Amino acid sequence: MSRFGVDIGGTTVKIGIVSDAGEILEKQIFDTRNERTISEIVKEIALNIIRMAKGDLSYIGVGAPSFFNFPNIDRSSSWHKELARYFPNIEMSVHNDAECACWAEYKLGAGIGYDNMIMLTLGTGVGGGVIIDGKLLDKPCELGHIIVCNDGKQCTCGRKGCLEAYASANAYNNAKNKDDFNKYMSQSIVSLTNIFETEAFIIGGGLANIGESLLEPIRELVKENFKNRSNAPQILLAEVADSGIIGAIML
Repeated sequence: MSRFGVDIGGTTVKIGIVSDAGEILEKQIFDTRNERTISEIVKEIALNIIRMAKGDLSYIGVGAPSFFNFPNIDRSSSWHKELARYFPNIEMSVHNDAECACWAEYKLGAGIGYDNMIMLTLGTGVGGGVIIDGKLLDKPCELGHIIVCNDGKQCTCGRKGCLEAYASANAYNNAKNKDDFNKYMSQSIVSLTNIFETEAFIIGGGLANIGESLLEPIRELVKENFKNRSNAPQILLAEVADSGIIGAIML
Protein backbone atom coordinates (compact mmCIF):
# COMPACT_ATOMS: atom_id res chain seq x y z
CA MET A 1 0.00 0.00 0.00
CA SER A 2 1.30 3.46 -0.93
CA ARG A 3 2.32 6.15 1.55
CA PHE A 4 2.01 9.75 0.41
CA GLY A 5 4.00 12.70 1.66
CA VAL A 6 2.65 16.19 0.98
CA ASP A 7 4.76 19.33 1.34
CA ILE A 8 2.58 22.46 1.18
CA GLY A 9 4.73 25.49 0.56
CA GLY A 10 3.96 29.14 0.07
CA THR A 11 4.66 28.81 -3.67
CA THR A 12 4.22 25.14 -4.59
CA VAL A 13 2.75 21.89 -3.31
CA LYS A 14 4.83 18.75 -3.71
CA ILE A 15 3.23 15.32 -3.45
CA GLY A 16 5.27 12.14 -3.41
CA ILE A 17 4.85 8.39 -3.04
CA VAL A 18 7.49 7.34 -0.51
CA SER A 19 8.95 3.85 -0.22
CA ASP A 20 9.72 2.10 3.06
CA ALA A 21 13.38 3.01 2.47
CA GLY A 22 12.52 6.71 2.30
CA GLU A 23 12.88 7.03 -1.46
CA ILE A 24 10.45 9.06 -3.54
CA LEU A 25 9.00 6.77 -6.19
CA GLU A 26 6.78 9.32 -7.92
CA LYS A 27 6.29 13.04 -7.47
CA GLN A 28 3.82 15.70 -8.58
CA ILE A 29 4.18 19.48 -8.17
CA PHE A 30 1.64 22.27 -8.61
CA ASP A 31 1.49 25.97 -7.79
CA THR A 32 -0.02 27.02 -4.47
CA ARG A 33 -0.97 30.61 -5.36
CA ASN A 34 -1.69 31.91 -1.87
CA GLU A 35 -4.82 33.82 -2.93
CA ARG A 36 -6.63 30.47 -3.09
CA THR A 37 -8.70 29.13 -0.19
CA ILE A 38 -7.65 26.13 1.85
CA SER A 39 -10.51 24.14 0.30
CA GLU A 40 -9.28 24.86 -3.23
CA ILE A 41 -5.72 23.85 -2.42
CA VAL A 42 -6.78 20.68 -0.61
CA LYS A 43 -9.09 19.68 -3.45
CA GLU A 44 -6.18 19.76 -5.88
CA ILE A 45 -4.01 17.80 -3.42
CA ALA A 46 -6.73 15.17 -3.06
CA LEU A 47 -7.30 14.81 -6.80
CA ASN A 48 -3.58 14.32 -7.37
CA ILE A 49 -3.32 11.72 -4.62
CA ILE A 50 -6.33 9.82 -5.97
CA ARG A 51 -4.85 9.84 -9.48
CA MET A 52 -1.40 8.75 -8.31
CA ALA A 53 -2.61 6.13 -5.82
CA LYS A 54 -4.84 4.23 -8.26
CA GLY A 55 -6.69 2.72 -5.31
CA ASP A 56 -3.47 1.82 -3.45
CA LEU A 57 -3.31 4.17 -0.47
CA SER A 58 -2.49 3.49 3.19
CA TYR A 59 -1.19 6.73 4.73
CA ILE A 60 -0.90 10.48 4.11
CA GLY A 61 1.64 12.63 5.91
CA VAL A 62 1.36 16.38 5.44
CA GLY A 63 3.80 19.20 6.06
CA ALA A 64 1.69 22.36 6.25
CA PRO A 65 2.90 25.96 6.34
CA SER A 66 2.21 28.68 8.82
CA PHE A 67 -0.96 30.67 8.31
CA PHE A 68 1.39 33.66 7.95
CA ASN A 69 1.99 32.41 4.39
CA PHE A 70 -1.74 32.19 3.63
CA PRO A 71 -3.39 35.38 4.91
CA ASN A 72 -6.63 34.66 3.02
CA ILE A 73 -7.25 31.32 4.72
CA ASP A 74 -9.91 31.02 7.40
CA ARG A 75 -7.98 29.93 10.48
CA SER A 76 -10.99 28.01 11.82
CA SER A 77 -10.27 25.52 9.03
CA SER A 78 -7.40 23.08 9.16
CA TRP A 79 -5.44 21.13 6.60
CA HIS A 80 -6.28 17.88 8.41
CA LYS A 81 -10.02 18.53 8.54
CA GLU A 82 -10.24 19.54 4.91
CA LEU A 83 -8.18 16.59 3.67
CA ALA A 84 -10.19 14.14 5.79
CA ARG A 85 -13.29 15.05 3.75
CA TYR A 86 -11.70 13.24 0.82
CA PHE A 87 -10.01 10.43 2.75
CA PRO A 88 -12.20 9.72 5.82
CA ASN A 89 -10.84 6.20 6.33
CA ILE A 90 -7.15 6.84 5.64
CA GLU A 91 -4.66 7.38 8.46
CA MET A 92 -3.00 10.77 8.21
CA SER A 93 -0.93 13.24 10.20
CA VAL A 94 -0.25 16.95 9.76
CA HIS A 95 2.84 18.76 11.02
CA ASN A 96 4.49 22.08 10.34
CA ASP A 97 6.37 21.92 7.02
CA ALA A 98 9.67 23.19 8.42
CA GLU A 99 9.47 20.63 11.24
CA CYS A 100 9.09 17.87 8.64
CA ALA A 101 12.15 19.07 6.78
CA CYS A 102 14.05 19.39 10.05
CA TRP A 103 13.28 15.83 11.11
CA ALA A 104 14.33 14.43 7.73
CA GLU A 105 17.64 16.29 7.91
CA TYR A 106 18.22 15.11 11.47
CA LYS A 107 17.59 11.48 10.60
CA LEU A 108 18.95 11.26 7.06
CA GLY A 109 20.97 14.34 6.18
CA ALA A 110 23.23 17.10 7.44
CA GLY A 111 21.83 16.88 10.96
CA ILE A 112 23.04 13.33 11.62
CA GLY A 113 25.08 13.32 14.82
CA TYR A 114 23.73 16.65 16.12
CA ASP A 115 21.17 16.01 18.86
CA ASN A 116 20.69 19.74 19.37
CA MET A 117 20.09 21.35 16.01
CA ILE A 118 17.90 23.90 14.29
CA MET A 119 16.84 23.97 10.69
CA LEU A 120 15.99 27.24 8.97
CA THR A 121 14.11 26.98 5.68
CA LEU A 122 14.59 30.03 3.47
CA GLY A 123 11.91 30.07 0.80
CA THR A 124 8.70 32.00 0.23
CA GLY A 125 8.91 32.64 3.96
CA VAL A 126 11.36 31.62 6.67
CA GLY A 127 10.45 28.52 8.66
CA GLY A 128 12.16 26.68 11.45
CA GLY A 129 12.37 23.35 13.24
CA VAL A 130 14.15 22.66 16.54
CA ILE A 131 15.70 19.41 17.79
CA ILE A 132 16.53 19.28 21.53
CA ASP A 133 18.31 16.23 22.98
CA GLY A 134 17.33 14.21 19.92
CA LYS A 135 13.65 15.10 20.12
CA LEU A 136 11.66 17.39 17.86
CA LEU A 137 10.11 20.39 19.56
CA ASP A 138 6.69 19.56 18.17
CA LYS A 139 5.25 23.04 18.10
CA PRO A 140 5.17 25.51 15.21
CA CYS A 141 8.46 27.36 15.68
CA GLU A 142 7.91 30.63 13.87
CA LEU A 143 11.60 31.46 13.80
CA GLY A 144 11.07 33.61 10.73
CA HIS A 145 9.01 35.98 12.84
CA ILE A 146 11.50 36.73 15.57
CA ILE A 147 12.20 40.47 15.55
CA VAL A 148 15.73 41.23 14.41
CA CYS A 149 15.39 44.95 13.66
CA ASN A 150 13.23 47.29 15.69
CA ASP A 151 10.84 49.15 13.38
CA GLY A 152 12.54 47.52 10.39
CA LYS A 153 11.20 46.30 7.06
CA GLN A 154 7.54 45.41 6.73
CA CYS A 155 6.91 41.68 7.04
CA THR A 156 4.05 39.71 5.47
CA CYS A 157 2.75 38.96 8.98
CA GLY A 158 1.92 42.65 9.53
CA ARG A 159 4.77 43.42 11.90
CA LYS A 160 8.06 45.13 11.12
CA GLY A 161 11.59 43.84 11.45
CA CYS A 162 11.00 40.06 11.33
CA LEU A 163 13.84 37.83 10.14
CA GLU A 164 11.60 36.80 7.24
CA ALA A 165 11.56 40.38 5.95
CA TYR A 166 15.33 40.08 5.39
CA ALA A 167 15.96 36.37 4.82
CA SER A 168 13.13 35.02 2.64
CA ALA A 169 14.02 34.25 -0.97
CA ASN A 170 12.16 37.32 -2.22
CA ALA A 171 13.82 39.61 0.32
CA TYR A 172 17.26 38.25 -0.54
CA ASN A 173 16.76 38.48 -4.29
CA ASN A 174 15.37 42.01 -4.10
CA ALA A 175 18.10 43.35 -1.81
CA LYS A 176 20.67 45.64 -3.46
CA ASN A 177 23.34 44.21 -1.20
CA LYS A 178 23.32 41.24 1.14
CA ASP A 179 24.64 43.00 4.26
CA ASP A 180 21.28 42.95 6.05
CA PHE A 181 20.75 39.30 5.17
CA ASN A 182 24.15 38.29 6.54
CA LYS A 183 23.79 40.51 9.61
CA TYR A 184 20.35 39.34 10.67
CA MET A 185 20.89 35.69 9.83
CA SER A 186 24.06 35.61 11.94
CA GLN A 187 22.40 37.62 14.71
CA SER A 188 19.51 35.13 14.80
CA ILE A 189 21.86 32.14 14.84
CA VAL A 190 23.84 33.57 17.74
CA SER A 191 20.69 34.37 19.74
CA LEU A 192 19.11 30.96 19.11
CA THR A 193 22.37 29.23 20.09
CA ASN A 194 22.37 31.12 23.38
CA ILE A 195 18.81 29.92 24.05
CA PHE A 196 18.99 26.30 22.88
CA GLU A 197 22.75 25.49 23.07
CA THR A 198 22.46 24.55 19.41
CA GLU A 199 25.26 22.45 17.92
CA ALA A 200 24.34 22.89 14.27
CA PHE A 201 22.13 25.01 12.04
CA ILE A 202 20.95 23.39 8.83
CA ILE A 203 19.99 25.87 6.12
CA GLY A 204 17.44 24.65 3.57
CA GLY A 205 14.70 25.94 1.30
CA GLY A 206 15.03 27.32 -2.20
CA LEU A 207 17.59 29.96 -1.22
CA ALA A 208 19.98 27.23 -0.06
CA ASN A 209 20.42 26.22 -3.71
CA ILE A 210 22.88 29.12 -3.96
CA GLY A 211 25.29 26.85 -2.10
CA GLU A 212 28.24 27.46 0.19
CA SER A 213 28.68 31.07 -0.93
CA LEU A 214 25.40 31.86 0.84
CA LEU A 215 26.74 30.62 4.17
CA GLU A 216 30.36 31.78 4.16
CA PRO A 217 29.76 35.39 5.27
CA ILE A 218 27.26 34.22 7.90
CA ARG A 219 29.81 31.77 9.33
CA GLU A 220 32.39 34.55 9.60
CA LEU A 221 30.02 36.84 11.50
CA VAL A 222 28.94 34.03 13.82
CA LYS A 223 32.58 33.16 14.56
CA GLU A 224 33.21 36.76 15.56
CA ASN A 225 30.49 36.47 18.19
CA PHE A 226 31.93 33.22 19.54
CA LYS A 227 35.65 34.01 19.31
CA ASN A 228 36.13 33.76 23.08
CA ARG A 229 33.86 30.74 23.49
CA SER A 230 34.08 27.12 22.46
CA ASN A 231 30.46 26.42 21.54
CA ALA A 232 30.14 28.06 18.11
CA PRO A 233 27.59 26.08 16.09
CA GLN A 234 28.18 24.45 12.74
CA ILE A 235 26.30 26.10 9.88
CA LEU A 236 25.55 23.57 7.13
CA LEU A 237 23.59 23.26 3.92
CA ALA A 238 20.65 20.86 3.90
CA GLU A 239 21.33 17.56 2.14
CA VAL A 240 17.99 15.74 1.82
CA ALA A 241 16.16 16.38 -1.43
CA ASP A 242 12.43 16.88 -0.87
CA SER A 243 12.94 16.73 2.89
CA GLY A 244 9.44 18.13 3.44
CA ILE A 245 7.84 15.13 1.70
CA ILE A 246 10.05 12.56 3.41
CA GLY A 247 9.80 14.17 6.85
CA ALA A 248 6.01 14.27 6.59
CA ILE A 249 6.04 10.49 6.27
CA MET A 250 8.58 9.99 9.08
CA LEU A 251 6.78 12.03 11.75
